[in-house]
Amino acid sequence: MRHTKQQRAFTIIELLVVIAVIGVLSAILLPAIGTARNNAKTTTASSNLRQIGTAVAKYQNQNKDRFIDNKYNLGRWLAPQTNAAPEALNCSKPWDYKSAPGAAYWGLPLAEFTGIGKEAWHDPMTKYADVDTADIPMDFPDNNFNGSPAEPNPCIDKWYLSFGLNAVNKNTPFNAPPRGWYDDSSGRRICLFYRSGARAGQGRALSGLKHPDKALVCHSHLEARIEGSGDHCWDANGDGLINGADMPEWSQHWKECFRHVGDRTVTLWVDGHTDAIARSDWREDFYFGVPAPEEFANP
Repeated sequence: MRHTKQQRAFTIIELLVVIAVIGVLSAILLPAIGTARNNAKTTTASSNLRQIGTAVAKYQNQNKDRFIDNKYNLGRWLAPQTNAAPEALNCSKPWDYKSAPGAAYWGLPLAEFTGIGKEAWHDPMTKYADVDTADIPMDFPDNNFNGSPAEPNPCIDKWYLSFGLNAVNKNTPFNAPPRGWYDDSSGRRICLFYRSGARAGQGRALSGLKHPDKALVCHSHLEARIEGSGDHCWDANGDGLINGADMPEWSQHWKECFRHVGDRTVTLWVDGHTDAIARSDWREDFYFGVPAPEEFANP
């Protein structure tokens, strides 16, 4: 007589043990996987910034060593397509930045001049940006800025205004540094743009900067143009921390300045190099192209 061999089933205790092991492994591995994925996004953002640095250098070489003018303030890259029927969409039509520069994103003239596409101005870690008069993705959940609704653009599938242009130009910081901080003979800070006179708003000659490796072009930010108190990320109240109290207008979204792993911001400098700097190491003098003395801590 043949006897069939019965298969042994798992007991409830064995199943529970297996489930517990899987849970423990998931708890260990998932954060590491998430961190690796976010580090890859930081690498992508830095690579994009290097492309922007190439665009800046090309523009500079063809425009008498000058940077772009300081007139591109908001976030339009493409012509509005809000009311267009799907068959009538024209996602290749750029915003007319020459006729309406104030609404244009600062990357648009550089991209048109160099042929580097809008994808270079995308930071994969972006969760929020200034949506006022900006091209925002169709699936963006919060399209309200200061009480005014923004209109999603069906041609936009991700944020293409992830980096804020350094246009900081205020004369004196809240916690004023010593005189030794300044870098030019007039005792004024060096910015990327002329601040007054007949050339106000025009780009400076970048080769004239004494510390191009310390002069910031742009960094991770929710503002398209960083231009003064409330925009730039620094310890405005002198309490040793950079947080929402230093940026009242962005009190709910200030972390977009330091959106990368380790509370870091990705940066592009005038000499073309990129970096990822932690919030604890961020200094206001990065906006002005001059190194602060060691005895002045900010923060």
